[in-house]
Amino acid sequence: MRMATTSIDFHFDYLSPYAYLGWLQLRPLCAVRELELVPQPLALGGLLKHWGQLGPAEIPPKALFTFKDCVRRAQRLGCAFRAPAFHPFNPLTALRVSLAEVAGSAQLRVVDALWQASWASGRDVGSPEVIREVLDEIGLDGATLVERAGAQDVKDQLKANTQRAIDLGVFGVPTILVEGELFWGADQIDWVALRLDGKDPLDRVSLAEIAPQGAGQHRKREARTTPQA
Repeated sequence: MRMATTSIDFHFDYLSPYAYLGWLQLRPLCAVRELELVPQPLALGGLLKHWGQLGPAEIPPKALFTFKDCVRRAQRLGCAFRAPAFHPFNPLTALRVSLAEVAGSAQLRVVDALWQASWASGRDVGSPEVIREVLDEIGLDGATLVERAGAQDVKDQLKANTQRAIDLGVFGVPTILVEGELFWGADQIDWVALRLDGKDPLDRVSLAEIAPQGAGQHRKREARTTPQA
């Protein structure tokens, strides 16, 4: 039996190719189950800074592995995959224009279009001009939306989205939220489906029994600065 839920939150940043692949899988899953898919744009740089992590693009061997892995996954899914013109890029304008407060009722269309532009067509969605073009192509007023994305209240909303995600325990993207349970990664879609069907294996497990009691050793970490985006 499906769990009594009507929506799924999708926390993402356009910097992540895994978020692109996760989005492509969640769209049909939600459509079949008649669930609302709620995009939750956030700044990955803010997550990395908060949790003291490096992004995959900051570790060259990991960056190369990520692109290879995503090509394999895209082939299996039967979807297009092409890295953006530049990576990493500044995703802030794309994220801000994707907020419900800016995109309004067209939010899903905006997110769909920017995913396709960046990771299917390889366009530079770090460029406000490219973003404007993409939005014009789907029949929206790109110039107005990009201009709105630069307003201070919109900038504050993206920061609030990022902080809210941190407060929920989100540490990476994509993260899918289903009735309070977080699923991190594009490879979690099957578990999301089981959760929705009331068949999550964790429902039969006591976390108090399987979780560590604490840390027996701590690795010393040097202070560093992580870019916001």
